[in-house]
Amino acid sequence: MTGDQWRSEFESRWERLSPDRRGKIVIVLWCHATAVVLIDGALAGYLAVSAVRIWRRREQGWVRAVAGGGRWRTIAALTVASAVQQAIGRSAVKRLVTRD
Repeated sequence: MTGDQWRSEFESRWERLSPDRRGKIVIVLWCHATAVVLIDGALAGYLAVSAVRIWRRREQGWVRAVAGGGRWRTIAALTVASAVQQAIGRSAVKRLVTRD
């Protein structure tokens, strides 16, 4: 399905929805967008903090600096959360288009 076909299909389904249902969908999409911004922002922040900590510890050697300076567990958790959030978003959009 091309972008124009997808858009026209979505618009026709959107017009058939009740205003109450449209409002609920907009709220869900807004919550999803907010979660994406928070997760990706936190990931970027932790990557920046880790880069600074590694740079400050570079005199210890790069291997030790990277091993001890990064917030790797948090970065891994946020990366997984970002991937899950993307999968949820794709699934939700797919259901919005195919659901009557």
